[in-house]
Amino acid sequence: MKKYLVVLALLITTFLPAQTSRTVNTRNLFWGSVTLHYKLNEKWSIVNDALFRIETTDGDIFQSGIRSGLQYKNAFGIQLTAGGCAFLHYSNPNGRPSRPELRPWQEAGRKFDFGIHHSFYPRVRFEQRFFKEYDGTELADEFNFHTYRLRFRAEYFYSLGDSGTRRWSLVLGDEIMFHRRENGFTSHDQNRIWVGFAYKITASFAAQLTYLHIYQQRARTIFDQFHVIRLTLQFTGQTRQQIDDSQK
Repeated sequence: MKKYLVVLALLITTFLPAQTSRTVNTRNLFWGSVTLHYKLNEKWSIVNDALFRIETTDGDIFQSGIRSGLQYKNAFGIQLTAGGCAFLHYSNPNGRPSRPELRPWQEAGRKFDFGIHHSFYPRVRFEQRFFKEYDGTELADEFNFHTYRLRFRAEYFYSLGDSGTRRWSLVLGDEIMFHRRENGFTSHDQNRIWVGFAYKITASFAAQLTYLHIYQQRARTIFDQFHVIRLTLQFTGQTRQQIDDSQK
């Protein structure tokens, strides 16, 4: 027994310095986004979103971007999506030009309903990130590959009220990301945890307000901790043929 206690003590004393040597920078942000899910037919949809993020710590713009993709829903209910997005990463403080990013992405996910109140949506997304790098205070002319990123996300919804009044939902979620750079180094990128509420305003319009806690690794011992308030406006639409078919 004494032998195991000695080993445990050595492990603790080895681990603690690594913890205390970490630098954690805390930042506060507001994220706003608008999403549109447009249904072409029973299998195919177009998905779009636009986002704008502000760092409320000092009032600087943090990020903005647009994202679009084509989604296919197979016979098993699995949603397969591929698309691209364009981001602007603003320097903080805003001294240098905004750093653009192009990001092709592919994902697979499926929504599971349990009874009338519970929904669970797991998703995995694979991204390829290309940036224009800084050359001093100027940007390079071309985009260069930066990293691959793999994102595992799970989101849970609990609908409040009975079948005729279920407009409010409780939302819980978690997403963990890993990235791999061109030199082969793979590491944890960040983890996002969120909680909040969604409200269905009409059949085609909903709003979601959540608090996110993000813990992101910048370097081996440097981390960012984000406290985020996120507001998402969600629109859904469909073709006239889809509307006519649903009314038959």
